[in-house]
Amino acid sequence: MATKLEERISAHYGNLSSQQKLAADFILLNPFEVATRSMRSIATLSDLSPATYTRLARSVGFRDFEELKTMCVACTNPNKEISFYDRAVQLTDASQYTQKSFFYKQAEASIQNIEKIIQSLEVEKLTKIVDLLATAPRVGIIGKLASSGFAQYMGYIGGWCRSNWFTLGSDGFGPNFVLQDLDKGDVIFMITKSPNSQRSMAAAKFAQANGNKIILITDTHKCPAIPYVDHFIVVPADSPQFFSSYVATTVVLETIIGMLINRVGDAAHTRIASIEDTNRQIGEYWSG
Repeated sequence: MATKLEERISAHYGNLSSQQKLAADFILLNPFEVATRSMRSIATLSDLSPATYTRLARSVGFRDFEELKTMCVACTNPNKEISFYDRAVQLTDASQYTQKSFFYKQAEASIQNIEKIIQSLEVEKLTKIVDLLATAPRVGIIGKLASSGFAQYMGYIGGWCRSNWFTLGSDGFGPNFVLQDLDKGDVIFMITKSPNSQRSMAAAKFAQANGNKIILITDTHKCPAIPYVDHFIVVPADSPQFFSSYVATTVVLETIIGMLINRVGDAAHTRIASIEDTNRQIGEYWSG
């Protein structure tokens, strides 16, 4: 079956110049490359000029090449993962970026991710998550691969307001040592992004079978842990960089902690004051 892109190009093909036909042929044969590379890189690969692709896009009814490229994305396999290497190559190919312009692109992507989560995340969902965290006998935080640092961060700041938070695997033992000791009322708070950690997926499956409640922070509705969890939040992670962004994820994590302190109230205030006092007494803070 012809794709919409094929139909669009076929309808105008007879009126294209010889160079534009070559560009059209390259696009139809290589939609994935067109979807994931810059126009300058595509021009180099096909031995055609960037201007040819710009003129082609307009000749077949697109506003510009970016609009044509968007349709190429729809023609590619949506389940095909783009490797970190491929994304890094794309980043190198994006020769139109200056160091300054890339800063703005990265910042813009982060801001858009935050705006998307503001628009999509229901406060009621956050409230249910915070209520569960506030009443759980124990809360185990798990995050592997790139999420490990954020799990440590969540465990650290969560430990300031409740004494029963811990990060699985942070004591030198793997999460399997801790999972088997969890009681049914305990909660697992999991952070994972594509490509997902096998150990995290196994932990989610084990925790569900063990009767634990599971809260999941992830970047896609296709996350394989979702069938095992009780609550999940999908946080946008788009980035022009080769790696997914954790900016919006950090906003969600810090929001949950802030809401938790509000929910726990005086008990959290007392614990935070006590930790601060202890840190001062043992000289944890640099005094100058």
